[in-house]
Amino acid sequence: MRLAAITAISALMSAISGPSTAQTTAMEYDFLKTAEWYMAQQYVGPVFDACIARKTTTESGRTLTIGRNISGDDFIFLHNINDLIMPLDTKVAGKVWINGKTPYDFSDMTVSDSVMTPGQKYVVIFLANGFINQFAKANSVDIEFSLGRSTHRLKGSSNIIGKLDTCLDQGLANERLEAKPAFTAPTGWTAGTPSEGHGTRYIYTELPLIVGQPPKTKFYMAIVDTGAGRFELRFRTDPATFATRVDLGAADARRIAASVGLRGQTPFSTLAALQGANTDILDILPADLAKLGSMGILHLEALDPGSTIKLDIPFLGEMAAGPTAMLAPAADKPLTLETLSGKYYVRGKNPNGGYYYGDAETLLENGTLRINWSWRNGKSDTGQANLVTNVLTAVVPGFNDPVIYSIGKDGVWRGSWDKGRALEYLAPKQ
Repeated sequence: MRLAAITAISALMSAISGPSTAQTTAMEYDFLKTAEWYMAQQYVGPVFDACIARKTTTESGRTLTIGRNISGDDFIFLHNINDLIMPLDTKVAGKVWINGKTPYDFSDMTVSDSVMTPGQKYVVIFLANGFINQFAKANSVDIEFSLGRSTHRLKGSSNIIGKLDTCLDQGLANERLEAKPAFTAPTGWTAGTPSEGHGTRYIYTELPLIVGQPPKTKFYMAIVDTGAGRFELRFRTDPATFATRVDLGAADARRIAASVGLRGQTPFSTLAALQGANTDILDILPADLAKLGSMGILHLEALDPGSTIKLDIPFLGEMAAGPTAMLAPAADKPLTLETLSGKYYVRGKNPNGGYYYGDAETLLENGTLRINWSWRNGKSDTGQANLVTNVLTAVVPGFNDPVIYSIGKDGVWRGSWDKGRALEYLAPKQ
């Protein structure tokens, strides 16, 4: 089962998974620094994602980052490639040259726009596990695109690359953060999770008919927890768009001052962002949101001279439960076999020190948790597990001893087998 061979890499291959959040809000923990490189453990929320090594200097204005994901897949992240690709390219192909020798081909890699530097393009080139190890003994790497190459010196890289697996082992072993408690939307509301870092959670509901709005047009309102001690109200005609803010950089967007409150109570003043039919009421303090937790008529009015925006929304019954629910502390989610059902990346270390990778899917069947492992060598295993507090014991046919996992609050399974001589980690797929 765990003695899955890691074969030599003869060509690049597209990874099934990879560091999809390499350009978003992932947190990094310092692991190792040298004169030329910086290595960090990367986390997305509470879940460990990858170990990355970034050049400390740019070359031709481009930054090279290499890394290894918890899935076992290696990758190259190259920033500022505008001059190396055609302006309208959304997918790219090319070659990776190590010391200028026989190149390895890659294709169908997505070109993305930089969040940190608008207008700049970047690409993440997914590789097969072990490919990055070749960089350790190389002097240079060239990444070739349709309009040219990006050349990077690899001086000092051996010390970094040789630590990739150690970095991954320690990243998986450490429980850095606790998972957030479970949140349940109140009756009449639906829960969602913003997708662009604009908040940690939200709830939304369909609004009753609003005076002054087009007839037969459905309007929805969301209360968004921005994760910074502030809240937002977002108004949309399509609830699928609640996950993102109004884009104040758009030509048709504007910002105004607004007064918000229930009639008969003291309103509060804040900013609103407007774009077409979309409206965001920004920067609401918890104390101000609490004022909206009563039944009445929610009144919104623009304070800017020349603006005629006014809305009166019946905030009655289930509607009034929304602000109260968002302010209430969420309850801890109990650990049960049902909560452990899902899909996981698997990384393990054999008794002989070799690493193996795969995927696992867990299913609750008749009160028993079934674990199905799929290994990179094409083989598979199935076991059954029992949970006592946060310790899961999995029995696998054909093995003398069970695999014993400790389930962390971050959702990672940290286990051992072969009487503790081998290790295995299961990390939840996001």
